[in-house]
Amino acid sequence: MFAKHGHHLRQYYQEQSMTGRGGSTVYFKGSRMQKGSGIGSILGKIIKSPFVKKGLKYLTKTGLSTAGDVITDLMDGKSLKEASHTNISRQVEVQKKKAIQKL
Repeated sequence: MFAKHGHHLRQYYQEQSMTGRGGSTVYFKGSRMQKGSGIGSILGKIIKSPFVKKGLKYLTKTGLSTAGDVITDLMDGKSLKEASHTNISRQVEVQKKKAIQKL
């Protein structure tokens, strides 16, 4: 078989192994967006759920508010450690109270 088709196989291999830019060997790139049911697919479905979207939106809003409070405290002369500890602790307590009220 190789004797009969050897030339064609060699030519095919050479065409597959060349990029056309100086004869470098090509490596496998894969597709830009692969489809399947891997971890990304599972996490994507979870993040797209309305419940999670609403929670992420709320966390972002409270996180930005807390970050603003930390910056204000820094401008008032507090250390980063003190400002962040105070404001994050306060926000945790606020969230605990809100969670208890919803139960």
